[in-house]
Amino acid sequence: GDERLKAILVSNSPCSEAEIVEHCRGKIADFKIPGLVEFRDSLPKSPTGKVRRELLQPV
Repeated sequence: GDERLKAILVSNSPCSEAEIVEHCRGKIADFKIPGLVEFRDSLPKSPTGKVRRELLQPV
C-alpha cells in the first residue's frame, strides 16, 4: 500500500505544511520527511503525561 510519514504538530506560531516540509529538507534524510502534516490543538496524553500514540494512528 501507499505508506507516507505523517507529522502531527502542536504549534503556538502559525506555519504551513509547506514550511514544515521545507524546514526538514537538508536536515533529515528524505525518507524521514513527512508526506502529510496535521496540526492539532493538543496531543492525547496518559495520566502520566506520555503521548498516547495509539490514539494518533489511522483507523
